Amino acid sequence: MDDTKTHPLWRMDIAETSFENVVESYSCFLMKIIYGILRNTDDSEDALQEILQKIHQGLPAWRGGNFKAWIARIAVNHSIDALKVRMAERAALSLDEDTMERSAVSGLLAADTDSPYEMLVRKESNEEIMDIIAGLPEIYREIIILYYETDQTVKEIADGLELNQRTVETRIFRAKKMIREKWGRNAH
Repeated sequence: MDDTKTHPLWRMDIAETSFENVVESYSCFLMKIIYGILRNTDDSEDALQEILQKIHQGLPAWRGGNFKAWIARIAVNHSIDALKVRMAERAALSLDEDTMERSAVSGLLAADTDSPYEMLVRKESNEEIMDIIAGLPEIYREIIILYYETDQTVKEIADGLELNQRTVETRIFRAKKMIREKWGRNAH
């Protein structure tokens, strides 16, 4: 289905359409993308409001085309930026907060079979992978995040971005290859 022909902004002037009505139909779609990246309900809800504001401010510059793909790009890029900020804030923890976090982790060890070292390595690996993904070119970053973080199928991603299904598969393959290569270089 061609999103540009059925979208309310396509059929009538923006001034005649309530922004809330236009975006309401996409809120769940956006939240799925945002939560898939941030993995925190409160942060995702905050990010959704900020993204809706960006969409509203960007409407005059929107040149038509696939509205759903346009707002998905805004959501992905904003969420990645928010994740980077959150990771930087975590890295700047004070000694007291760091000590409290270690206590919480040691409390989990009774139920978890991983050693503190293994938990730290896993955490650092996840952060490094997110940094690698954030550094990918946008066409690959967007698709790999949609594929892994929102649990969308290749067909759903292709439909949402108005791409050929084979194109999405190729970009996922290339993104994985780039991630493996960068991961391998960082391991040495």
